[in-house]
Amino acid sequence: MESASPVLNEAAEISTEKMEIHYSNMVRGLMTPEEVILDFGMNPNIGGKIVDEKISMHSRIIMSVSSAVRLHQLLQAILTKRQEAVQQAASGGAPAPQAAQPPA
Repeated sequence: MESASPVLNEAAEISTEKMEIHYSNMVRGLMTPEEVILDFGMNPNIGGKIVDEKISMHSRIIMSVSSAVRLHQLLQAILTKRQEAVQQAASGGAPAPQAAQPPA
């Protein structure tokens, strides 16, 4: 008798109903042997002393190292796309030049 194998890559349903949204212009990172800790906050003096206020850290995300690696890969892909778009816009809308590929 043949048993059905489970589907491992089935898309999970995601709800943003209870999501909190915060603006952050700074992040502080800490690491334990098993976790990565990211503290997000707001620095009102990011461009120099403007007001007499402390940096306010408002959110802490604690994740496993493997989740942090996936976050790193995601941020790298997002920022690469952003940089390519900026370069394309700076060159007048033409696609950014690609490195020459060696002949097959």
